Amino acid sequence: MNLGMHSILLPEVKASLNMMKFALNHPERFHGWKRAAMCGFMRFLLMVTIEIVQSFRIIGRCDVMLVVTGFVSFTALIEVDYFTFASLGSDLPFKKIIMAPDDKKPDALRIDVTTSLKNNWADKKYG
Repeated sequence: MNLGMHSILLPEVKASLNMMKFALNHPERFHGWKRAAMCGFMRFLLMVTIEIVQSFRIIGRCDVMLVVTGFVSFTALIEVDYFTFASLGSDLPFKKIIMAPDDKKPDALRIDVTTSLKNNWADKKYG
């Protein structure tokens, strides 16, 4: 049961780490790169906290049905933002923009990723 929880949280944790990495590697793209990195860090801490709390909740359950119920409620809690977005009407302008193909989206909604090579401090020679 805990393995399923890890598989749900792993993409969220990875996205949080990518947020921090992007803010650190591209500070020129932010008005406050420290705040952007902190948002990724806070999201990371939230996901780790949810993982720990849910693990303790599952360990404390003695009945299999209670474990399953706790896992289902956890899954619904993690995906509440997706459920909310799906429940919105399809005629809303911002939903049309978000659901548009990638080539039709404005640049503000483009997702950029970074590599670890931009700020590879280990390769710099200090001397």
